[in-house]
Amino acid sequence: MQLTVHRASSAFQPHHLTVINIGHGAAADASAPRFGKTVFAKYLGLTDEPFDRIELDSRRVSEERERVESQLETYQDMYESQEGDLAKQIADEIEDLEEQLDDMDNGDEPIGDEVAGLVPFLNTDGDISQGGQQAIVDIFQYHNLTEELKRRTAREIILEAGADTPQSRQRRELRADRLENQFHQLGLENVAFVEDFPITNVVFGFTRINREPDDSRLIAFSESDVDSSGDGTPLFTDTVETEAIQVELSPRRVVTWVLENSRGDGEHVAALGDAIVNSHLPHGRKYPVPDSWDGSAVATWCTEHGVDAVDTEPLSEWDEPAIRSWLAANMDEIPTFDQLKMDPDDGVDALTYFVYHLLHTYSHLVLKHATQLSGFSRSSLAEFLMPRALSFVLYSNQRTDFNIGALYTLVESTFSDLLTELENRGNDCVYDPVCSREGGACHNCLHLSEVSCVHFNRNVGRDFVYGSKGVSERHVDGYLGLNIDE
Repeated sequence: MQLTVHRASSAFQPHHLTVINIGHGAAADASAPRFGKTVFAKYLGLTDEPFDRIELDSRRVSEERERVESQLETYQDMYESQEGDLAKQIADEIEDLEEQLDDMDNGDEPIGDEVAGLVPFLNTDGDISQGGQQAIVDIFQYHNLTEELKRRTAREIILEAGADTPQSRQRRELRADRLENQFHQLGLENVAFVEDFPITNVVFGFTRINREPDDSRLIAFSESDVDSSGDGTPLFTDTVETEAIQVELSPRRVVTWVLENSRGDGEHVAALGDAIVNSHLPHGRKYPVPDSWDGSAVATWCTEHGVDAVDTEPLSEWDEPAIRSWLAANMDEIPTFDQLKMDPDDGVDALTYFVYHLLHTYSHLVLKHATQLSGFSRSSLAEFLMPRALSFVLYSNQRTDFNIGALYTLVESTFSDLLTELENRGNDCVYDPVCSREGGACHNCLHLSEVSCVHFNRNVGRDFVYGSKGVSERHVDGYLGLNIDE
């Protein structure tokens, strides 16, 4: 039994969700396979059409097809002005090119079928599972952020700030180049600034003491509390537009990191290897192995996880859509309030466990160091995670009608300093070695206030980013310790 004063804040456990407030009407149904295919077709770069004009039954024009069509058009123009043997040679070339186009037509798939081959859970006639719906929502939010909002990359911000003189432009280009080199060193794909980030918090009730559905009863807000003539239960919403920074991890490096952790002597190795072997591979692809592994390393990995070496291929042969789709399609459902455990019996495999820990920890590290350089307190910044897109957003959660520009200044002037501090001092904790032994996360090194962290400081650990220290009870190869040439 736990005694709590009825007025204490711990007695009220609010239930809420946070979304990027850009709607697309009734078509935005995460349980509908067609909507999911549209979302992933855009995310994987299979079409350049605007989101609401994507035709899943149309066929994608590949770069090879565009090249052949251009070549055919050139020969056809030449044929009209030639005679004799040269004209016959050109006619033969035209015939060969037309045959190539016919073969392409026979082999091309509609975009919807191509997406389903990359993301298997979309190949269904019924409703998509809860984990699949989370993946669609993640990718849809990522699309809204990158395509629908005014978003400028760190490089663009640096190049636009300062006097418009040759010397100033040269200095800014050098700074931008150095920052992008740091991105590469730290496994980041990109960093961008969003001026008006529309974030909506939706509160739909609360429980007492416990969040567990079986141990508590949701107290919903009464319809009589609001001026509404509609049916149903009122949802209290709060929308603000604020400044934000979006950070993306490198998908190729994340896959390399996962593979590196699937070999060795750690207790997680077998579970992570099983998750990889049992994963849904993109159509036509084999199990990936890092290019840095020699034949002996590949053979050892195959033996440990029961895979034939002929069923593997270098990761360099995977293109960007294959890598992104593999990560998004194979991450399990992430519980909102519970601890994410590496236990298949609980519906979560080691791949989800590792990728989510990495992204969530990286988010906390960047937020922690951002507060030291931007002037914000830790409770004044909050995180928004899109795990399947390997992206997170840090935004000001202050309720004001204006932006002070602190995050813009952080990107423009001191983000390089932030990354240097993160790399050199992010793994320090005054409570070491105890903190590292107990998971590498405490209120000194990683924990944030509950208004800032989406998962209440669960599923974070410094060893996922920096690697385990000697005193740690688990051995994890750190994300920052990878060979940067991968």
